[in-house]
Amino acid sequence: MPAFEAIASTKLTVDTATVTFSSIPSTYEHLQLRVFGIAVGAASTSGFIRFNNQSTTGNYWEHEFGGNGTTKLSGGSQSNKITVGRVAGDSYLTTGGVIITDILDYASGNKYKTVRSLSGWDANGAGEVYLRSGSGVFGTAAINRIDFFLDSNMKAGTVVSLYGLRSA
Repeated sequence: MPAFEAIASTKLTVDTATVTFSSIPSTYEHLQLRVFGIAVGAASTSGFIRFNNQSTTGNYWEHEFGGNGTTKLSGGSQSNKITVGRVAGDSYLTTGGVIITDILDYASGNKYKTVRSLSGWDANGAGEVYLRSGSGVFGTAAINRIDFFLDSNMKAGTVVSLYGLRSA
């Protein structure tokens, strides 16, 4: 039976801009990035990933569906990063939010990489939930590095973890 195995985890002790996982082993079928965190200052802010230090504009495509109970949104764009979700900021909430991102077939050397992500946070009925997908179109190389970052810094106490899923 397939199971997730912890690869690496970081609990921030100071406010931090980016968490990087590098030298990712190619021994798993898929990866999962899990974030439990809070942003510095913002009411809510987006979280992003980049693969293999690729940051050229147009290297990534993304799609999103989401809302906050009163406003809904959907859309797509091309960018220099993939938006994977949103977390609350400490100016609004102290409990943070969750982002769970699956990175499919990350070690394959013959296709673009695809991600799917679910994120959300709640503040006694006010909050946001998002379902997102994206693709890195910079090439078919296996992913060996993932950078995760927010629009603003991540607050100390944020936990960013990387898991691998082996096939059965």
